[in-house]
Amino acid sequence: MGAIGASVGKGGHNRLADVTEIQRLLNLVPVSKGGASPPFFTFGVCTPDVSAAILRFQKLQVPAFADGRIDPGGPTLAKLNAMAAAPGPAPGAATGSLSDVTRARSIAGVWLAAVEPSITGFIFSVSHGLSSSQAPSLAFIEDAFHKHFKLILDISKKDADHPNVKVFDPTTDTTFLPVIRATFRNIVATVSNPARFDLVTTATATADGAVLADGTTVAAGYVKVAGTGNVNISPEFNSPTRGPNCQAAIVVHESEHTVDALSGDNATTHISEWETVDPPILAKFGLTRYDRQTPEQAIHNPSAYASFAAHVSHGKDERFGDGRRTE
Repeated sequence: MGAIGASVGKGGHNRLADVTEIQRLLNLVPVSKGGASPPFFTFGVCTPDVSAAILRFQKLQVPAFADGRIDPGGPTLAKLNAMAAAPGPAPGAATGSLSDVTRARSIAGVWLAAVEPSITGFIFSVSHGLSSSQAPSLAFIEDAFHKHFKLILDISKKDADHPNVKVFDPTTDTTFLPVIRATFRNIVATVSNPARFDLVTTATATADGAVLADGTTVAAGYVKVAGTGNVNISPEFNSPTRGPNCQAAIVVHESEHTVDALSGDNATTHISEWETVDPPILAKFGLTRYDRQTPEQAIHNPSAYASFAAHVSHGKDERFGDGRRTE
């Protein structure tokens, strides 16, 4: 049960811990019932959006107290706790969660917003011969290209764990960067469009053949045919089974499937980012196919796009998704 020590919202004390708790609770309420829309992914600061979200919730659930502020022990907090803890639909009828998908799309949007300027800055830094001290982002962007698209600036970066990397010049490359940039732009178009995401039941996912290797669990998200259609979101996607960063990685990954017909080849391109010796999960799965991809394969790997976006957004190699399911 959520508790706050002082008022939050319009005219409130708005202490960081209290604002964070109210944002957390609003994210748990379905949008149709007054939950945060879009969900909050920056916590602790009472922006006008927080007060507006509180007022929206109050108008739907406690209209007699609609003043844009939540007080400790007050009726709005009581109702918010009750709504946040309310059970969802019966398991047989459950679908993917709209509020979870909306939140994941928002987080994915933040990651993706870092991609285009990162690539542009990378090209500029290389073309002007800037050092890492002159361009602080250069090192981690170069590392992101190395780890996820198997592209390096000079042969000295090649190592035994990544034997198929290729040297490229981002200022003149016409083979890899055009594909990467075009694919990212198409991913952004999918992620930003809520109509491209369909909420489905376990029965529908099973009928579509979206069943994992264990034969009993359906995929959290899937695309029926690579290069076409929408992203289907099953109940396996939902909190608390999967955390917000995991969900965001799934959203980017599956969105790449909607725009790239070559992304569904499990033998060569559709390789998990966890089949690696790289952090943050060191050789946990005992396979290294991700590290050993060629650039020609990697530019069609949906895991590479999700991991690259998280990498340049966070400034370090942060692979989320099912390898870090609860995060």
